[in-house]
Amino acid sequence: FYLQFEVGAPVSIAPWLSPLKRLQIGFDWLLGRSSVAGALASTNHFEAGAFIRSSAHVAYPDIQFHFLPVAISYDGVTQPASNFGHTFQLHVGHNRSRTRGTVRLEPDGKTPIIDFDYMAHLDDWTEMRR
Repeated sequence: FYLQFEVGAPVSIAPWLSPLKRLQIGFDWLLGRSSVAGALASTNHFEAGAFIRSSAHVAYPDIQFHFLPVAISYDGVTQPASNFGHTFQLHVGHNRSRTRGTVRLEPDGKTPIIDFDYMAHLDDWTEMRR
C-alpha cells in the first residue's frame, strides 16, 4: 500500500509534472544538459528505501519501504489534488509474498494476460497486518 502526503514547503517534484514541464525534461535530457529537468529524466524517483524486520522472530527483513518525492497514482499520470502544490509518497510492502500470480496468453497467442492475484494467500494478510 502507499501513503500520500501534502506539504507546504517546496520540496517535491510535483510542479515539474505539467505537460510543458515534462516536455522540458525530455528535451533537456535529449540535449544532455546538466539541469534540474535533465536530472529528473535520469532517475526512477524511488529516491530512498529501507528493509526492516516486522518483529524479532523474523529472520530476514520482511517489510520494504520506498520514498517518492511526489504523490502519484500507479497509472503514472494522476496526481492527487494539492493546496500547496507539493506532495510526497511512502510505499510499504511485504517481501516474500506467498501469493502467486499467473501469466497466460490470449487465444490469439500474442497478447499476455497478467494476473498478479494480490493478497490471495491468507498468510499475506496476516503478515501485512503485523
